[in-house]
Amino acid sequence: MAETAQNASKVGSYVRGDKPPKQPGETAAILPKKINIRRLSDELVGLINWRIKMVRMLLTREMTSDLFSEIYFEYLNKAKELERKRIELSKMISERIENLAFELEQLSLRCEAGEISARQYIEQKLKVDQEMWTLGPKLTMLQNPYKTASSSVSGTSGTILDLADNFEREAPTLGVGARTVSTVVKDLKRIHMTVSADGQG
Repeated sequence: MAETAQNASKVGSYVRGDKPPKQPGETAAILPKKINIRRLSDELVGLINWRIKMVRMLLTREMTSDLFSEIYFEYLNKAKELERKRIELSKMISERIENLAFELEQLSLRCEAGEISARQYIEQKLKVDQEMWTLGPKLTMLQNPYKTASSSVSGTSGTILDLADNFEREAPTLGVGARTVSTVVKDLKRIHMTVSADGQG
């Protein structure tokens, strides 16, 4: 009884992180109605593969240095934008899941305090659980986009690192500026790290 009374005193005043208690569905509106994570993952992988292909085309003289620089940076900027979107969505979903977990705590306290019936508790808990079950896999996919894409990165981590070394050595002789060489090499090394982390190499 004393524990129940203590819980009752927390209801309506219990705050985690200086945030007011959330009601089920209160923050759902901040999330996009449709999050096509598979498409986002596919686009990220596609842009990586195109950049790798372009480096190879430059090294085999199938593309001029000017055209290479123009298109490469265009694709790189698109990839950066998608990456920002991925991180933003991942953060939003992660925060939503935290809020839902807090809502479950509040529902339990309100039920114990007699503010809502057992039936109301179960009904609302099922709604919260359902949303958490839906969001959990989406968060995992956003955190591992290259594992959830329909296709894989073209080449192993080793061959991508070799490609970066070859580009750094040969690109200046093909008319590619030093700044572009530096940017592309750094980008290829980031791709190498991504492939290595995902165990594709």
